[in-house]
Amino acid sequence: MGNIDIRDLRDGKFLWIDKAALNLVSAKAGNRGVAVYSWLCYYANAKNQNCFPSLRTLANHCNVSRRTIMRTIKVLERIEIVSIERKKGKPNVYKLLNSPVDKSSDTDVTGVTHGTGVVTAVSPPLVSSVSPEQELNDQKETNKTDVCFSDLWISSSLPYGNPSKEQVAELASWCERLLSEVNLYRLLMEYRTDKGFPPKPEVVIALCKQFMQGKAKVKNAWGWFKKAIDGQMRQVLMDIRLREHEKLKKEPASIGHLLSQIAARRE
Repeated sequence: MGNIDIRDLRDGKFLWIDKAALNLVSAKAGNRGVAVYSWLCYYANAKNQNCFPSLRTLANHCNVSRRTIMRTIKVLERIEIVSIERKKGKPNVYKLLNSPVDKSSDTDVTGVTHGTGVVTAVSPPLVSSVSPEQELNDQKETNKTDVCFSDLWISSSLPYGNPSKEQVAELASWCERLLSEVNLYRLLMEYRTDKGFPPKPEVVIALCKQFMQGKAKVKNAWGWFKKAIDGQMRQVLMDIRLREHEKLKKEPASIGHLLSQIAARRE
């Protein structure tokens, strides 16, 4: 899939939908498909074209059952207007795709965004208990990810040295470049939530370059990056601890200094 010019939230007061996409959904999925698709567009990030409303939220909006929503979304996925990132134990992420049919002549008013990655079937979606308003607020916060990207390394307690602005900028560029393959923004946020700090930018940059060289052999980009980042960061942290240990062995230290070091590691 190339660049998408289907949906654009603009300032949040209007919802734009490409005519060709709407015609396709109407013809292949009927009025119910149009309703579900429109609500996915409503929640979608205007830049990355993804969203994660729960089945309950979509069912409430469309006034149908969750089972009906599931069937309708499968139709949208089958006609290649929506792809789904399914992860066990977490909400589905719906990615809005470019219409596989020719565009109508007046659809160039929407913004330019990016395609999405490979769909992998894993588990049924997780239904959230929060209200549609809460989910929309959560989505809006997630949509700001690229805006506050550099803050990941400013506001965190890093176990490694602070990266340079150039490194962060280079990583942001790679995240944008690979967005059609994998949502690295989301992966970095999840790593930070799990570990308490984001991965080292130069580690992720090196993996991005490695991925580009052999991506033809990678079936699941998300899984590949997650495993690779976890492994590389474990090695980085292990090397840091080893260097600290060697430094302590070589330097004479007072008992008070040693005790403070031990206390800091336990915290």
